[in-house]
Order: sequence, then structure tokens, then C-alpha cells
Amino acid sequence: MGMPPGPTGLQNHPVIDPGTNSSHEMPSPGNLVHRVQFRDELTPIARYIAAEMNTNAHGDDVKHMAEMNAFSMEQCITDYTQLPWWKQLLSLGITPEQCVNMSMSFHTAALLAWGLK
Repeated sequence: MGMPPGPTGLQNHPVIDPGTNSSHEMPSPGNLVHRVQFRDELTPIARYIAAEMNTNAHGDDVKHMAEMNAFSMEQCITDYTQLPWWKQLLSLGITPEQCVNMSMSFHTAALLAWGLK
């Protein structure tokens, strides 16, 4: 109890990041305190993943996906119905059918962009 599983490896090895080693004091029988050295490999990995996610969350691809997901079919149809009748007759605007197609295409494109990223 209180021992890390397995050996902790070399202490001054050039490949081992010294920031991944941490030391904890453990009480032992006879009220002696000894230091136990074990490797904390998860913290640097979690920090790297968090930094990558933060970088990616502010990228141009994410902004473009957000714009595609923000497209509102209902608003598009409302905009069409508020056009003057002659513009609707001459198809001088995005028709409701085009609004539906754009909505489905934009959401699918955003999903594909996320999957390919």
C-alpha cells in the first residue's frame, strides 16, 4: 500500500521529462517519513490536449462551421415571404425550396468539416 505500481524508471535519463516526476512523502512504520518518487505522465498529456483543443476552438475552420450551423431555414423562408410580390414572381430571392436545400447542405457540410478536421 502506498507504493506506485511497477518501477519508476531512470531518474536522470535525457528522454524523461523531469516535469513528469513528482515526489510525495509517505508515512512508514516507526513514524519515519520517506519520499516516494513516481511518474505523473497524465498531467502533461492533459495539458497538451487542452492546449490543442483551445487552439482548434479559435480557428477559422470552427468559425466557418459555426456560420454553417447558424443558418436558419425558418428565417430564410420568412425573408422570402416578406419580399414584394413582384420579386417573388420573378424569383429575385432565395425560394423556400432553396432555403430547405441550403439548410440541409450547410448542416451536412459542417458535420463533414468537423469529421475531417
